[in-house]
Amino acid sequence: MISLRPSERSLAAAGDLMDRTRCCTGARCANPLRRRLLASVALWPATLWLPGLARAAGYPVKPVRIIIPFASGGTADQLARMLSNKLGERLGQPVVVESKPGANGIVGTDAVAKAVPDGHTLLLTNASHAINPAIYSQLPYDSKRDFAAIAAITQPVGMVLAAHPSVPARSAKELIALAHAKPGEISFGSSGTGSALHLAGETLGHMAGVKFLHVPYKGAAPALTDLLGGQIHLMFNSSGIVMPLVRSGKLAAIGQTGAKRMPELPGLSTIAEDAVPGYEATSWFGLFAPAATPAQVVRLLAEETLRAMQAPDMREKLAQLGVQAPLVSEAAFARFVEEDTARMARTVRAIGLAAETPR
Repeated sequence: MISLRPSERSLAAAGDLMDRTRCCTGARCANPLRRRLLASVALWPATLWLPGLARAAGYPVKPVRIIIPFASGGTADQLARMLSNKLGERLGQPVVVESKPGANGIVGTDAVAKAVPDGHTLLLTNASHAINPAIYSQLPYDSKRDFAAIAAITQPVGMVLAAHPSVPARSAKELIALAHAKPGEISFGSSGTGSALHLAGETLGHMAGVKFLHVPYKGAAPALTDLLGGQIHLMFNSSGIVMPLVRSGKLAAIGQTGAKRMPELPGLSTIAEDAVPGYEATSWFGLFAPAATPAQVVRLLAEETLRAMQAPDMREKLAQLGVQAPLVSEAAFARFVEEDTARMARTVRAIGLAAETPR
């Protein structure tokens, strides 16, 4: 089972603390997770917001690049472009988005790992950052050692399983029955081997006892193009990408992958409640820098990213994509990524995915 429930709670709890600090006070708080996060967040005014700005006053001195390690047009690309506009205004330098797809994000991620660690080259990636170490036998970088976590761009969120209208199934129960009748014939596309979209499909097949045919792409956008054209049968993707196409009749919604229904999609059943109890698959997006980037630059980027993502117009755009931005420190995000990497390793072992060599 893919489950980010503990990490999702930790990110949501941190945001909740920022909004409702009156619910408890420091060490007297009865909730240990809330107490730990409150203690770290309480340090921000003194250690992040003012001294960080002063120490990083010389940054940036040139345009900042945000590299997305996937093909243009997907959710990562949309988030990066939304953030780049706001961040450019706040930093006083252009922030440009560059797509470097290949090997489920490994090509672009490696480029950032080896970039000059001065804060002018950043990585915006998704949950594949936590999954790749478990999927690939040899990576050209160390996902923990070679990166500094800056900020979570979205909370962990469920996806929608969509089908081409020609697929004779309109629910998870009907899809599982179809897959039983046609083992290995029902295909699903993903943004690459080891992506959250890939694990969502493999975990569903494993838990339901059926075999789907996985078709990896260099990003979610080209996979979606082939789904619309009928070259593949299924795809997991964000609700903001999928549901407009469902409403226009170009795709059919099979079910949600989260543990509970999204508030904006109350009429669409989760796969767990409809056909596969306990099934859950989520993804997230975050911003990283090369590991040796000065701490004051990382703190400044964390501050400005959090401020940008919490702007009212950004919240509205995020809602249209079916995601929300958490409000946590870079330290809390780093812990989340470390915990999620360990969790994804357990998931990969549980479903029996073989290690691959990046290509």
